[in-house]
Amino acid sequence: MPIPLRTFPFLPALWRQAQQNACGLAQRNYPSRIVGFLFLSALSLETYYIYHSTLSLLVAGIFLLFWPHLAFFGASRSRNTSKRYEYFNIYIDSALGGCLIALFNFSVLEMQAILFSLCANNMSLGGARLFLRGLVAIVAGIASGLIVTNMKFVPFAGIPTAATAVIFVFLYVTVTNYIYYKQARSLIQAKKE
Repeated sequence: MPIPLRTFPFLPALWRQAQQNACGLAQRNYPSRIVGFLFLSALSLETYYIYHSTLSLLVAGIFLLFWPHLAFFGASRSRNTSKRYEYFNIYIDSALGGCLIALFNFSVLEMQAILFSLCANNMSLGGARLFLRGLVAIVAGIASGLIVTNMKFVPFAGIPTAATAVIFVFLYVTVTNYIYYKQARSLIQAKKE
């Protein structure tokens, strides 16, 4: 179900046109991508607080400010290949999540939150095929993250990070499932009419 344009009257005309041109997959994935990357940014900021890693600040800024919107805008601007472009964005989401797993030093709760949200999203959007391709992208992201960071294993990063990871999983799954619930309701309404 598309996001109503009147919800965002402050958006420039170019962005509203992009929203109209986006495929249904990009429109369904956009709100959950924003929520997911918002919480990944929060985890990155907590990693900066714990380890004083400047890379964590850079990652948080990129995730929070640019990636969800850039992915949506790119998918909506590619006229005939919007769905294919959105699948490519999903693979990038998975690879970025893998990089974050390495950046977070394989902390168990953060790793669980990232893996759960990405795998659930991939399975719900594209079934087993997208799920398996997403796993390959996650592993590639972990490998590239290990190149940038030193191999560390810190199984528990602290109470604030654990609480953020639990809240992240809860909110991400809730938002994503609500979007799919609304989509199912609109399909049922369309069948009745």
